[in-house]
Amino acid sequence: MTTTETTETATTAETATGEIAADETVTADTVTTETAAAAAAPAAGGSRPHRGRLLAIVLAALVLVSAVAVGVLGWRAFSDARAQGERDAALAAAKADTTQVLSYDSRTLDADLANSRKVISGSFAAKFEELANSVIVPAVRQQSLSTKATVVRAAVIDAQPNQVSALLFVNQTTTMGDQPAPRNATNQVKVTMTWADGKWLISDMQPL
Repeated sequence: MTTTETTETATTAETATGEIAADETVTADTVTTETAAAAAAPAAGGSRPHRGRLLAIVLAALVLVSAVAVGVLGWRAFSDARAQGERDAALAAAKADTTQVLSYDSRTLDADLANSRKVISGSFAAKFEELANSVIVPAVRQQSLSTKATVVRAAVIDAQPNQVSALLFVNQTTTMGDQPAPRNATNQVKVTMTWADGKWLISDMQPL
């Protein structure tokens, strides 16, 4: 083999070796890039479900808080409405019962007193009996007296569970057998109503 041929053969071998090395480098770089991309892909894909779960938890918490808030507001509204209803019922009973207790007629006295006993309770019941026996019965029978009470104004001044106090303005028209002309008087009374036996009853009455 000549020197020229030897040189060409060496050059060809070097060129082939360089091309193989270059191919191996490109292949290695490509494999490295693809491997990195493949490794990154699960990580990116895995973050989406995690964010989705977090968002679902947050939304569920907001829904729960909203439901609780609505429930609390609804209960408060219901409680307020119920309390107002109880005050209204107690005030209506105070007006009707006060009219009954302060009205009597010589012709129907026994029935009037019996009806009054149905709307009173507690310590006031004992006070009423004492007042009826010592004052009302003697005066009504001796003077043929008749008194008609009318509540003209009324308002609740205090309300507690099962007990309501009210201020009443009461007109009383009184007639006596020997004096046909009626006499009118306006009085203020504080009436305490107590829930007992399934209804509102007068447990105290104080003139003011």
